[in-house]
Amino acid sequence: MMISSMITITIVSTIALLSPIEANNDRTSTESQAKNDKLELTILRNLNTSVNPCENFYQFSCGNFNNASANTQYSDHNDFFKPMRDRENKIKQMLLNDDYLYSLEPFNRLKKFINSCKRLEVNIDAKIDSADVNRNRSLNFMTEVITKLGGWPILEGDKWNDTKFNWLEFTEISRIIGTEGYFFLKPSVQMFNHTAMLSISPPGLEFSNKHLVENQKSEKVRAYFNYMLNVAEFLRIDSNISNIDITDALAFELDLIFGTSGNTESSITEMTIKEMNEEWPNIDWIKLFRSFLGSEYSIKEDWKILVQNSNYIKNFNQLIQLTSKRVQANYAVWKTIKRLISFTESSRLFSLQESYYRIRSPSQTISGYDCINFLVNLLPELALSYYERHYPIDARFLSNIENIIIDIKKNFAVVLNNHEWLDETTKNKLVLNLDSTKFVLGLTETMRNNERLSAYFDNLVIDEFIFLKNLLAINAFNHQKLIDHVFTSKNMIDPTSVFRRINPFKYINNAFYDDITHTVFIDSEAMRNLFFDIDRPNFTKYSIIGFTISHELAHTIENIHDVFDKEGNIVNGWSLRSNNNYKHVKRCLIDQHLNNTKNSKEDMVLSYLQENIADNIGLTIAYLAYKNWVQKYGDSSTYSKLNYTQNQLFWLSLANKWCVPEEIDGYAYLKTNHTSLDFRLLGLLSNNDYFAKDFNCPLGSPMNPEEKCHFFL
Repeated sequence: MMISSMITITIVSTIALLSPIEANNDRTSTESQAKNDKLELTILRNLNTSVNPCENFYQFSCGNFNNASANTQYSDHNDFFKPMRDRENKIKQMLLNDDYLYSLEPFNRLKKFINSCKRLEVNIDAKIDSADVNRNRSLNFMTEVITKLGGWPILEGDKWNDTKFNWLEFTEISRIIGTEGYFFLKPSVQMFNHTAMLSISPPGLEFSNKHLVENQKSEKVRAYFNYMLNVAEFLRIDSNISNIDITDALAFELDLIFGTSGNTESSITEMTIKEMNEEWPNIDWIKLFRSFLGSEYSIKEDWKILVQNSNYIKNFNQLIQLTSKRVQANYAVWKTIKRLISFTESSRLFSLQESYYRIRSPSQTISGYDCINFLVNLLPELALSYYERHYPIDARFLSNIENIIIDIKKNFAVVLNNHEWLDETTKNKLVLNLDSTKFVLGLTETMRNNERLSAYFDNLVIDEFIFLKNLLAINAFNHQKLIDHVFTSKNMIDPTSVFRRINPFKYINNAFYDDITHTVFIDSEAMRNLFFDIDRPNFTKYSIIGFTISHELAHTIENIHDVFDKEGNIVNGWSLRSNNNYKHVKRCLIDQHLNNTKNSKEDMVLSYLQENIADNIGLTIAYLAYKNWVQKYGDSSTYSKLNYTQNQLFWLSLANKWCVPEEIDGYAYLKTNHTSLDFRLLGLLSNNDYFAKDFNCPLGSPMNPEEKCHFFL
């Protein structure tokens, strides 16, 4: 049966739906015209009409971008992604000038966090280094942390009691107090087959090169020994430190490093916990994973674990039995102290750290403390919520976009149901998956509501003076939010916690799909500025925000298709015919990329493949949705300064989103997951017959090749 009529949408918002063409009547005609002109002028400035659009549409659309951007009068207007990059600086200014919102729950945590962070300047400016009570609190807190971990034998000497130490219990305490002490084995969460799985790998060790550490008299190893000795002497000023303790702790870490050789970290084996217990019986695996997840999670022996570098685990399984608890504790507590030094108020400890790293990593400089950067990376949900209180999205924009989402979903379902190479079972599965995809526009409901946001952060206490205390509290808080996000039932997850995985301040991206919650998140800055305005023509709405929506929905298809068993066979429930057809188009995209880009290697092209698939599927859906909308409602709006048809302006609007300065560091995320922006556009449009028809590109021209990669055309 046809399922397209059953399409519904679940959006985390309470805004009423409006027609995509309904204008904002609260705005003046002058303001509306200015917003409309902004994108039109951007397209006009970037346009290079000396280039034939059928030869190179990127150069045609973006050929004058750098010239326009070089003019400071225009640079801010030409760059779609600039508001996302500027968000961190805006927050900095807001925090300096805001006394009201800053003092309210839960945002008062921001002020306390910043104040405690500023106190770290004592480490850089020796003139500030005074014996005030708060600085002593910071060192005292470090001592408290060491005590909670069971004490450092190097400091306690003969008083230290080895019966109280167990490396697994140390790992659990580290999680609880936020020191993240995975120094023996490192549990983590990885996505495999679009499902969250536990993984185990070697810990982060001081040296990764075996040839470097084979000679314990090498300069770097000697500097590392002295660093540990000097820190111990500073923390224990009443008596001498045993060099034997330090020597043994260093030797243990070197043995761990030796154990990492033998197979690469990229080699991954899937094993059950039962199999791991049989293979490495000296390790209590259930206890280890419980120390990572928390006692509230029930762990069973039939759980499948991704094992990285089994050779290290084999060596560790033997080494841990041969090593005294005193040596284990000296090593683990030292690794903890080393990690905490940067965030403790002590110019002396900071100086020891600098001296070591001048030898350890001569090219690496220890810069000052960027407290705003700490803030947005450690508390992205709170920082983003605070930002949106100052720069809220127009409610009419949200409802307009919600209506476009519904329209895109309906058109997507129609295309799936009408396509010949998908069998009925696969069609039904894909449409149901499409229907269940949720959307978050800018902020989640929790982030929009002060009371709910306060409850979300209820267990996080921020101290106004001790930054180290705050750092550990946030680490513990964020770890638990991440675990709950990954391992809680999808229907019970608060999508707010997704920002633990995808930080909008770190990754400059207009939208992303979270396969754990089956939710598409659209960045607030992608729903205004050059990306979107309610008064613009609908060809801009469907080509920019509409394509963003359909691109992310296309990821849900790719995620359903790419499900493999242990031997690498596809086990997605699709029919053989559907799988073969889909596989054929994927191979077509890979070959196309290899044939049209210089110095491309297949492994690199494969890293772009998911995004290329989403682009190709998403663009077809967005264009058909726009054409169907015009057929139903008509669309007389256009850009008078641009002598092109509405269909052609659809493609020009799309292209201008990618007219960006690629040298900007903020685009690292885009570059990592996508191919170069020019080829991304050229490859995408050269596969699209609708584009070729709208620009009358002759068959065989660069933008209308005879061989194309089609999913749903």
